[in-house]
Amino acid sequence: MSTLAACLGLFLTAFFAATLLPMQSEAALIGLLLADSFAAWALVAAASLGNVAGSVVNWIIGAASSVSVTGAGSRCRKPVSSGRGVGIAAMGNGRCC
Repeated sequence: MSTLAACLGLFLTAFFAATLLPMQSEAALIGLLLADSFAAWALVAAASLGNVAGSVVNWIIGAASSVSVTGAGSRCRKPVSSGRGVGIAAMGNGRCC
């Protein structure tokens, strides 16, 4: 197997593992590293790029989704701020109006 084929296979495994499919890209990476036939830096780079690309796809799916986390019948429109700053801490205990 060529280095290009190994990196492409590892990229695809990492990509699908980072999306919704339950796969073990770490096992594939370790197996290829233990084979000692391929450059370690190329395998790690392929696995990293695959994971990042899969995460970006998940982010795009989440951003494009119109499903509300609070549910269809919720009266909540705005999270209650605890006044503790910005970000997650500012949202309080997850309570709404």
